[in-house]
Amino acid sequence: MSKLSLFIIFTQLISASSLATTLKLSPQKAVNQALEASDKIKQIRIKKQQARIIELRATGPYVFGASLDYSLESTQAESLSGFSNEQDDTHMYSFGFQKKFSSGTLTSLSFNRISKDSVLSSFTSNLNLPDQQTQDVVNFRFEQDLWQNSFGSIERQQIQNARELFKSASMQEKEEMEAYLIEVMTLFWSSYLEKRSFEEAIESRTRYKKLLKTVKKKKRLGFVAPGELARTHAEYKLQDHLVKQTSLAYLKSVQALATILNYENIDDIDFEIKENIPTLPLLKDINLDQLRPLRILNIVHKNSSRNINIAKSQGRPILKFVGSVSSTGLESERGEAFSEMTSLIHPTQYVGLNLKFTMGSDLLDGEVQFAKYEAEIARLNIIQNKKQLKDQIDYLTHAASANHILAKGAIELIKHRTNSMKEISRAYYQGRTDIQNLILSYSSLSQALINHIRAIGNYHLSLNQLAAARDELIK
Repeated sequence: MSKLSLFIIFTQLISASSLATTLKLSPQKAVNQALEASDKIKQIRIKKQQARIIELRATGPYVFGASLDYSLESTQAESLSGFSNEQDDTHMYSFGFQKKFSSGTLTSLSFNRISKDSVLSSFTSNLNLPDQQTQDVVNFRFEQDLWQNSFGSIERQQIQNARELFKSASMQEKEEMEAYLIEVMTLFWSSYLEKRSFEEAIESRTRYKKLLKTVKKKKRLGFVAPGELARTHAEYKLQDHLVKQTSLAYLKSVQALATILNYENIDDIDFEIKENIPTLPLLKDINLDQLRPLRILNIVHKNSSRNINIAKSQGRPILKFVGSVSSTGLESERGEAFSEMTSLIHPTQYVGLNLKFTMGSDLLDGEVQFAKYEAEIARLNIIQNKKQLKDQIDYLTHAASANHILAKGAIELIKHRTNSMKEISRAYYQGRTDIQNLILSYSSLSQALINHIRAIGNYHLSLNQLAAARDELIK
């Protein structure tokens, strides 16, 4: 087991080493785990499906509908006229179909049967009334919107709004996933930096421990400067405290990273990272209007513009054309009643107009004005966000280039700091320089190593952020 794992186990108040494991994790594995197992990604995908329900609500009225009813009424009630039967059993059957179309057309077809079985009284039997009667009625009804929702104009625009909203939700899903992956990668590189800081703190403490032994030896020989041993003791203690601090910081970052990736029982992470600096990618010219943030805003603007038309239409009177055709059959035998109905011997036709309107309503004018305000806000958002998006991409492009230079420079700085520390250390042990220069070289080397890791993380993060801004992180 590594020194890192040993120290973590030692510093834990309650050991769970039998359950905890070391996780091997690369940047790509972290991304894959986030997309597959993260609760946040699941929430983002659910939000998209909610938008799908809105589209289904808009198209719901156009589904094919059917109805089926049956009832039985049995009565022995008397009537004031004195023409009541001993008993009447009335069976009522009905079924129908209804379909609405996006042209503002509503059609329905229905069939109704009323069958009456009677036990005639002595009086009604003398009237030669039948003891069985059946009435069958088939009806076709047609409604057409002529004004306000003229030939379905409002409903088609509402459906289009719902479909565009789902497109917007699909793009917003990718935007939120990109933002979350940037959050994951930021935590990934932060955890890697914490681990390397911890490891460097251990190495630095080892160097000071060796130095302390040397200074004690020189003290016994009487070759130390005033305060040299005390200062070395202090620097060693400082490094020992730094090990504990960086260990706690690393433990916290490991727990945070494991939690966000939905891993359990992780006490250490073996980061699989190639510390070579990848070259800057060749960036193609992009059309800002084709990027998801602006496409989402354009959808909002188009929907707002359609809402203006909808609000104007809803302020107009409602005018509908209504027509129906029905056929009736009435006989004592059910089959004969049905045959009479289908032969169209007794048809009924109906046509009419239905007009509804309001007078003096300020609310309708207010709804139109509100929709116009919404459209103007959406238009201004497009202009503002387009400028901000351009500035963001320009900044991230320059940041990636600058971080690439810094990462390359950090490698050269480590070489120089390492050589400097070796030369000063050799000079100190030969008595040619004082301990101040050696301690300074130790600190400079440690800082250079940490800055190198930070520069690598910043460069990779800047590449990810630039890719996200250009819609290239998730396509």
